[in-house]
Amino acid sequence: MRAHAVEPTLSWPTDGRNTARLARPDNPSGAWSSRNVPRADEPLSRVAALLLSISQNNSYEGRDADAIPEVLTSGFVADLLGLEIGELAAMLVDLRRRGLIENGPHASLHLKDRAALERLVS
Repeated sequence: MRAHAVEPTLSWPTDGRNTARLARPDNPSGAWSSRNVPRADEPLSRVAALLLSISQNNSYEGRDADAIPEVLTSGFVADLLGLEIGELAAMLVDLRRRGLIENGPHASLHLKDRAALERLVS
């Protein structure tokens, strides 16, 4: 029998805080939408935008907005963002070094500074 590799996952914890908002004249509610997505040539901005979008969704569903659950596989997220897994890993390391995210329990990610993530997206 052949063993199968397990794909690494990204996870998200929850603590009930308010969601990240990005209010602009063209988006007065501050809710994330397709208009908030950065251009394709800005991979770090796309990763930040995805994290903020998941954060907002967590808040809507009553979960911790700063917690990103481990249920998302890194391969799925990389494909979603149009990145190689290694590129996604490099972006997450960059965000961690900037103090914007940290590792959470059970392979999850924890958002430490949503305002700084918002600035990366704008």
